[in-house]
Amino acid sequence: MPRPRYEVALYTFANHAPGWIEKIRPNLKSESWGKDHKILELYLRANFEIAKQQQKVFEDESNGFAIWRAGYLVTPSMDPVWMFYEKNDPRYSQKWNFVQVKIGEAPIAGVDVSRYSVTYTPPEFDPTWDIYIDPRNFSHILADNRDRLSGVLGEEVTNNPHRLFRTIYGEIMLERKEAAGVIPQWYMGGYNFLMPLYLTEPDTVDLTAALTIDETMKRYQLRTLLLPHYAYANARAIVKSKTQFASWAMLDERTLDNVSYDDNIDVA
Repeated sequence: MPRPRYEVALYTFANHAPGWIEKIRPNLKSESWGKDHKILELYLRANFEIAKQQQKVFEDESNGFAIWRAGYLVTPSMDPVWMFYEKNDPRYSQKWNFVQVKIGEAPIAGVDVSRYSVTYTPPEFDPTWDIYIDPRNFSHILADNRDRLSGVLGEEVTNNPHRLFRTIYGEIMLERKEAAGVIPQWYMGGYNFLMPLYLTEPDTVDLTAALTIDETMKRYQLRTLLLPHYAYANARAIVKSKTQFASWAMLDERTLDNVSYDDNIDVA
C-alpha cells in the first residue's frame, strides 16, 4: 500500500497545495516525467529525504523562509533549481508552505546556500552477498503482485506457487551472479538496489526486484517486484541524467508519458 501523505517527509515538512508540481515543471530542462508528472513528484520526495538526512535544508525562521536544492534539476540554461517556502498558517501542522522555485547559484540575496547541495554516494552492488527471500514475505509479494505476474508469466505459471517461486528465484540468482544490470535507487529511506529480471525473453526486462541492503548480515533482501516504469522514478532520483542508467532502465518517452502509477503500489 502507498504511504499516506502524513508519512512522506516532504509533505510533513511543508504544505504543497494542489497543482504545486505545475509550478516546477515549466522551469526545468526538457525531460519526460511521466503522466501527471508523477516521476517528478517522486524525484522531489526522494531528494528531500536525502537533503534532510544530510542537513542540507536551509530554514530561516526569523526571516520566515526555507529553501532546499531540488537534486540535480536544472533549467534549460543549466542553472540549479531550488524549492522555496514561506511560513505556513500556524493553524496547520506543517511549518512551511511551498511558494515557488528559485533559480541560480545564489537564489536568495545575501544568503550563502552553496553548502546546501547534497552529495550522492550510492554503494556498489556486491555479487558475493546472498539475496535473502523471506518465505512469508514472498507469499505476500506474490499475492500483492498476482495480476502483474500473470500478465508477464501467464496464468499457468502464476497459479503454480512452486513453479512461480523457482522461476523468480532462479532469475534473481542468475542476475546476482552477473550483476551488470543492477542499479542503485533511493527506496525505503536509503540507498538500495534494483535488479532487472528477464523472465520471458533474453532482451526484455519484465520485472525488477527491489533489494534492500542488510549491512549487519552482509546480504540483500527482496522487498517487492516492480514493473520497470515503477522502478524508474526511484532510480532517476539519484542520478544527474538518465544516460547514467544501465541500458534496460533507459525507458523511452512514449512509455514514460503514457503509463499510469497504480495508487495501490508504494514505489517510494
